[in-house]
Amino acid sequence: MLEASSRFNAAFLSHVRSIMTLINGLAIVVPVIAVLAACSTLAEPADRRQADLNYYTDRMRQLREVLYAGSAILVTGIRHMGNWRRWPAALIGNDAIRDTAQGLALSVTVFWGATFTLVLVSTYAPAAIYLTGRAREQLETNDSKELRKIDQWLIEQGFFVGLSDELPQIAAIFAPYWPVLWERC
Repeated sequence: MLEASSRFNAAFLSHVRSIMTLINGLAIVVPVIAVLAACSTLAEPADRRQADLNYYTDRMRQLREVLYAGSAILVTGIRHMGNWRRWPAALIGNDAIRDTAQGLALSVTVFWGATFTLVLVSTYAPAAIYLTGRAREQLETNDSKELRKIDQWLIEQGFFVGLSDELPQIAAIFAPYWPVLWERC
């Protein structure tokens, strides 16, 4: 669309193409790195020692950090994608064609927002449930603790116990979809 508008010279378009190539490369690499980082939180200790509660607490903290960082990067990517897809459409003089191009841009943004949200859900939820289960097993081996005390300890340490305790993580998971919702309002 930028080339078709005839408003920009070849040097400018070359710079735009270079920036877009870099951003598209990052868009391919970053989700893969985020998934690998989340999966690495499930690894047993490298020094062959027995995993304890401190180990699982550290892993859960690292998993949340990966979730928040990945979410922030994906939100930025969705905002960028939506803006770059809609901006050239604004240069189209014909209202019907411009509206169609902007609708297409919104559809692509909605698709990728939903896709990134599913990537975050499918990465975070199983790992959080697994780490919580391992920590719960360790706590239950100590017969002196009641179930209520175990749940309270898990909540205080940031483990997954119930949906109401996971609201910040749920918000981060759905964050890539927020820019799309914002555009629709």
